[in-house]
Formats: sequence, structure tokens, C-alpha cells
Amino acid sequence: MLYGDSLALEPSLLPSAGRRKINLDVLMPQWCAIVRSFWVDCISKLRRGWSGDRQELDAAVQSDSLQLSTSLDLYLVALSYAQHYGLASVGLDTTRDLEVALFFALNESRDVGAMVSAYQRRPSWGQDSVIYVFCPFERFLLDFEMFRPRTFPPGRPDQQRAYFMHSGWGVNVNACARNLLMALYLVPDGDYGPMPAAEKLFPAREEDVFGSYLAELVSSGPPAHLTRFLGDFRWVLPDT
Repeated sequence: MLYGDSLALEPSLLPSAGRRKINLDVLMPQWCAIVRSFWVDCISKLRRGWSGDRQELDAAVQSDSLQLSTSLDLYLVALSYAQHYGLASVGLDTTRDLEVALFFALNESRDVGAMVSAYQRRPSWGQDSVIYVFCPFERFLLDFEMFRPRTFPPGRPDQQRAYFMHSGWGVNVNACARNLLMALYLVPDGDYGPMPAAEKLFPAREEDVFGSYLAELVSSGPPAHLTRFLGDFRWVLPDT
């Protein structure tokens, strides 16, 4: 069915910054500085605990430093981290792993405490779940596993085999819908076989270096204009 037809289902795939009315143009310089500060902190800890070839480590640090300082890579990595850790961004979480897609399609996140949420199966009487299949332009898709600097520690996007799809801004805020191939609507209480548990997709607190960095930043009382942005971060409880 073509768009424009009165019966067509025209999806609204707005990024989180658009839904939450957060102006990232104002916040991105500081958010990029936060991500870079995190990286510098990781390098310091990596050097202190490194027992391998020092020249190999220096080469990796130099390569990552060049990557993050002479291109848009820091901006893209910062956007990706924001999206994958629940903060506002101008993109969408995507994956090529069907089991991961099923988990997020069939479960919903609910706050269960301060800075803590849990995933629960969507109720059978609710709206049908949906998996969107995209064919985006390569320049709008960030393969985090390939893109992450080598000296960045692994985190949520690694465990979720995640991709960050840039959706555009201004009049193009819903640009992702242009690359939509199909929508697969799922009956919420259907049998889809075993799916990954939440703890397989969200690292534990003691293993999530960037999550811990974010939590400490939130707890330290950031400037008022960053509070709303950073306050969307949540730890995810394991399945019970």
C-alpha cells in the first residue's frame, strides 16, 4: 500500500531527542567532551594495569587518538553511546540479530526504582509488537563493533550487537521511515522460542565501565542543563 493512501500505516520513527524535545545542538559539545574524558580515564587505567607489549598499547592509543581528534568519529561515537545507554539522540537502535530484535519488540522497560528499570513481556491485550526491517544508506548506519576505538571498553552496544542508525534532523527528523522495507507485526503472547535474557544484553554494573561512569556523573549533580539529558540513564535488572 502506497504512502498517501488513506488506509496506509505511515510509521513515525522519531529519534529520542525529537520525542523528548531535547536540543542536541546545545548539548553535543559537552557530551562529546564527557565521552572523551571517559576515554582518557580508561587509557589511564589501562596503562596502570597493562602487562603486555607497551609499544602495542601506545600504538593503539595513538591510533584511537588520531581517529577521535581528526574526524567526526568522536561525534558519532558519542551519539551512539547516548542512544545505546538510553539518553536522547538523533538516531535509532538497530541490530542484525533477530533474537535481539525480538527481545526489544516483545518486552517493554518499566522504571522500578531510582535509576533502575526492568524489562517485562508486553501484555497480551496491548498493541501488537512490531519489528521494522530497514535498508539504510551506509553513511547513516554505524556498526558499533567495527567503529568503536580499540581502547574503549566493551559495553551495551557490544552485547546487543547494535548498530546506530542516524535519522536526521530538522525537516528530516523522520528520515528513517524512508528506508523502511517492511514492518513485521507480532502477536505479543505468541511463541517465538527462546530469547536472550536481559543480563545477556545489558552488562552487570561491575562489568559496565561506561554505565558506571554515567551513574557517577549523574550522582555528582551535573549542571542543570545536563540533568534532564543524563537523567534518562537506567541500570537494567537481570531477569528474575
